[in-house]
Amino acid sequence: MKKNFVWMIFLVGLLAFSSCKKDIPGFFENMGEIEQLFPIAVNEKIGYIDKEGEIVINPLYYKDGELYEFFFINGLTPVSTDDEKYGFINKSGEIEITPMFDWANSFSKDGLALVNNGDSYYFINKKGNPEIMLNQYDDFSCYFWDGMAWVEDEQGDYGFIDTDGNSAIPAIYYDVHRFSEDLAWVKMNDDDDYMAIDKDGKSVTPDMFGSTRPFSEGLAAVKVGGYWGFVDTKGEYVISPQYDWCGSFYEGLAIVELNNKEGFINKDGEWEIMAQFDYCYEFSNGLAAVEMNDKCGFINKKGEWVIQPIYNEALYFMGDLGMVQIDDDDEFISWINKDGEIIWKDNSGKSASLKEGTSTFWKKTKNMDRGELRYQLRQQLGF
Repeated sequence: MKKNFVWMIFLVGLLAFSSCKKDIPGFFENMGEIEQLFPIAVNEKIGYIDKEGEIVINPLYYKDGELYEFFFINGLTPVSTDDEKYGFINKSGEIEITPMFDWANSFSKDGLALVNNGDSYYFINKKGNPEIMLNQYDDFSCYFWDGMAWVEDEQGDYGFIDTDGNSAIPAIYYDVHRFSEDLAWVKMNDDDDYMAIDKDGKSVTPDMFGSTRPFSEGLAAVKVGGYWGFVDTKGEYVISPQYDWCGSFYEGLAIVELNNKEGFINKDGEWEIMAQFDYCYEFSNGLAAVEMNDKCGFINKKGEWVIQPIYNEALYFMGDLGMVQIDDDDEFISWINKDGEIIWKDNSGKSASLKEGTSTFWKKTKNMDRGELRYQLRQQLGF
């Protein structure tokens, strides 16, 4: 994964819109219903297949952005037309919101999507009408999480707004993270540590954590004294700091790194799968992509190979299908089922790109080192 690692994006929008501080942990749980339609690239355009590999939406559209922006969320997905304006199509491939935006993000379960025209950013509803204007803020979240979105005011302080655009928590913080399970990590000043607050802005944990991750399944990874562990919603240690790095809990397991190898622990801090892999991804639909000896495959929760490590790259199973790179010159995703059968083999070729003038899916980050990749994917994008 580290030699040709492009799973962190689908990928052009990351650099252009990195200021949005997009987070992925719990992303799909937060967003709502995810359709079982899987993106493919043909002749530099994006279409969609079903779980049997049949094309259900012809490749007619251009897209760029991050991984999750390629899926149908709450029945819609943003697409770009030939004149490079963005709109939204439904799962039948029909235009639902006319392409008229310079850029558009996915809809969350709150029924709002961030769009951009010129210098203006604002949230629209599913009719394409503006709901919340954001010009008064210097920076802002790309999504609402638990009904809250962080914003930065002209003084550089952070607070939160609700889905009506009203101030829910005043901008008094030096830094904030998104809400997850009704809690958000914040710090008052640069020299302070992080504490968790609730939706009323009341602190629920001490301010004693140097780095944090969003709450997931009742626990949050925190870093203290150079090591990572896990706390509950009161800030009390459930698993003491002892790891070089921790992910979040998904499907009852969390990735941890120890001595440059990764494995999975349960909520009691017990090893379920010993640290033996060069790189791991969170469990999704009962399977996790892992790398060993520069090849990638999928394991189950017993640590057994379900799909042997034969791929250059692998990421997640999105329902019935998983994302892999089969050949070095594949520039977009291939899809396999849980038996390891190829459902769709990418044939976009070396000349294809998601959008004219942009880097191709698989090649954007191949020269990045492991530490930078980890930062970009797991910090900036949230894992």
